[in-house]
Amino acid sequence: MGKILLETGANTSEGRQLKSLKLVGEKDGMPTQIDILELANPHGVKITIAEDIFTGVYNFENKSVSVRPLEYPHDLAVLLHELGHADQAVEPEFAALQDEYGGNADPSERPTEWLRADFERLAKAMPDIAKYLPKKSFLQEHGQLMKALGPLAEEKDSSTSQVKVLRDKADSSGGPAWKMRVLEQHLTPVELEVRREEYEKCKREAEEIEQEIAPLLAGIEKIDAQTNDIKKKLKELTDQQTDLKKLTSAPTSILERDATKRAVLWMRKIREKAGVDLFKPSEVPKERVGLSAITSKPAAGACESSIEDGVADPEDATREFSGHDYLMHALDTYRARKDFRVKPKGKDKIGFMPSVKSKGRPKKA
Repeated sequence: MGKILLETGANTSEGRQLKSLKLVGEKDGMPTQIDILELANPHGVKITIAEDIFTGVYNFENKSVSVRPLEYPHDLAVLLHELGHADQAVEPEFAALQDEYGGNADPSERPTEWLRADFERLAKAMPDIAKYLPKKSFLQEHGQLMKALGPLAEEKDSSTSQVKVLRDKADSSGGPAWKMRVLEQHLTPVELEVRREEYEKCKREAEEIEQEIAPLLAGIEKIDAQTNDIKKKLKELTDQQTDLKKLTSAPTSILERDATKRAVLWMRKIREKAGVDLFKPSEVPKERVGLSAITSKPAAGACESSIEDGVADPEDATREFSGHDYLMHALDTYRARKDFRVKPKGKDKIGFMPSVKSKGRPKKA
């Protein structure tokens, strides 16, 4: 991979701030050196090296990057990917998408007003997909069903609270059910017979409270059935909207794929200028990979496996993969690979995800 030369600041609660990062390599028999921050961080985004994060994070709010210690090819690839997000932040088209990052909540569980706001922002940030978003009638029906859930939830909360009060009345210290248990546990049969009248009184009072509770529990059961029926209708309603969840998660998929593309272009430039090949597989210990499986040809769903699956001896688990492999595998977890397509109803298709033109992405050398 070449030799990594880096300089960091003092250790803080967040980690160590990366001040410089250079790769030393060899090309055509001559020593080379390339400044990674000059290449991929032209905007001077703050980069922190931290031990306690999984791989890498770009903070959309404070515009900063955090990565694990830079020791292996995939560590550098992850850094380049996160810097790709930082690069996006200065381009208006991508900055608008970053505001929608993570929008993949189940539409059948999302409040209608939030969903309406989601659609409005998506249409503004991505005009190309506006015509594929649900019609107003969908939101009207969604709103009616959501509105029906409100009173049911309030009624259930009220009944549940009443049941708790009655149960506390019976079971808490001094309550009839509590007294019954005390008499049964601490008196001999003879002593209990002497206090039979007191015991029967407690039993009768406890039964009366249970009789009050019974219709409340029946009511809660009925409310649950009505709630489940409405939720089922909400699910059916949203399922009728072809690829609605994919549409609402489109900004995340686009941003992830684009950040990886920028990283790959920088990786090519590193290979060309310094002879350091981050596309070349190298051995990485399992503890530096995490739980996700990395294969030379990542497949969708691979994130559900473990790196130990591919080795004979899990205790000696190392795998050969490249920084590029790692990035492609990460895209699988976002369903953002090239096989991810949105196909709305009708003849028109969005195809390989709606895209936003980027004026600032690095050009292929």
